[in-house]
Amino acid sequence: MQTYEGKQLKLEEQQLIDPIGTIKEDQLLTTDIDRKVITHGATPMVEKLVNIAIKDVESNIVTVGDDRYFGAGATFGASVFTRDISIAGILALNKFYPEVMMDSIKHTRTLREKASFTVAEEYIVEGIPAPWKVKGETEETLRGGPISRRSDDVIWIWGASDWIEKNGNQRDDWKWLYETGKLFFNKIYQYFYDAEDGLYRGQACFVDVHFPTFKANGYPLEWSIGDCVLVKATSTNSLYKVAMDKMAKAAEILGLTEDVKEWKMSSKALKEAMIKELTYDDGKFAFFKDKQGNLHKRQDALGTAFVVLHDIVEGDEAEKLIRQYPLEECGIPLFYPFYDFTEQLKEYKVHWDGIYHNNTSWGFVDTFFLMAYEKATDEDVKPLNIAMLARSCRPNSSFREVVNFINKEPFGSENQLWTAAAFLNVCQRSGIIDK
Repeated sequence: MQTYEGKQLKLEEQQLIDPIGTIKEDQLLTTDIDRKVITHGATPMVEKLVNIAIKDVESNIVTVGDDRYFGAGATFGASVFTRDISIAGILALNKFYPEVMMDSIKHTRTLREKASFTVAEEYIVEGIPAPWKVKGETEETLRGGPISRRSDDVIWIWGASDWIEKNGNQRDDWKWLYETGKLFFNKIYQYFYDAEDGLYRGQACFVDVHFPTFKANGYPLEWSIGDCVLVKATSTNSLYKVAMDKMAKAAEILGLTEDVKEWKMSSKALKEAMIKELTYDDGKFAFFKDKQGNLHKRQDALGTAFVVLHDIVEGDEAEKLIRQYPLEECGIPLFYPFYDFTEQLKEYKVHWDGIYHNNTSWGFVDTFFLMAYEKATDEDVKPLNIAMLARSCRPNSSFREVVNFINKEPFGSENQLWTAAAFLNVCQRSGIIDK
């Protein structure tokens, strides 16, 4: 179904109505795209949105010298974001743009291996016992970003394994993934592991740590950059768990019997540690545990989705977990509850005045959450998913980065890669476009 009728959100064949206005099909951007996607019985509204999504994706293909990769969105230029690339791939682009996607993943590996723990001095994190080195001003390091801002880097293993599974399951591809995965576990990821509680340190997936001269808004404002990196987040630990599962699968395909056992044991131990260390008494997963070992009384939508999608919780527990999290027609709050920075905004210079990760919902997160919701409940929420993402495409605009949860308005970068990929994902799941 490509229409939706809720309390404050309606998606009809030729228009969308939500609390901030009406979007008519003829107000949407008319696109000129090289690739024609075959749709199946799409409404005029959805047909146009599919074409806008494809245009957004193609506008993000970046070429720098001999390198070709996906950028993140209109405002991000040539910056390389492993998380954006991997998530967009998992959602849709591993199948739609396999060559560019694998070029992108391999480009991130080249940059990350080269940069490793070479960072600007303010990004050295006390508490991560790694071989830190103060960097020079090299283009490669800057475009890849310091590991202190990319401590969810392990997500590439999920992205790459999903690519392999959707593009032939070739043994040589699994061999590349396994050898590269071992390299990064040994060279980078091992330093984030804390044997005391069995969890991995590192920022919550995609939630920016603070900057040297101003604050992000996904962590307490009084924290340092290091405080943000030293959290143990549900979302990022979920990424390590799925990485271990995929490494075990690769080892099995390669006939490495002892390695299979080790990766499976590591995955099992991490799952047990997450359940023990990152849940409240009622079974809810915390956004993160801080460096002092305290669980903050806050959940997050992406971590909640990931623990369901990756079978860290299953059955009745998964359904209970997903149903208790707030779900609104304009989106799913990225955090619950949000931070209240009202007083501290007078004291700190804060990115986007405190509304970017805080007080927002993100279309790609909404999509992962609704996929988890369907898995846990067996309910079809794809029409809501389509309408939710459609409202981020306002008249004469493309797919936007984020939605302000206070006034419900989409904002941030246009041509946002993972929002467009999320729309293609739900259209695939709905049978509107081919998988």
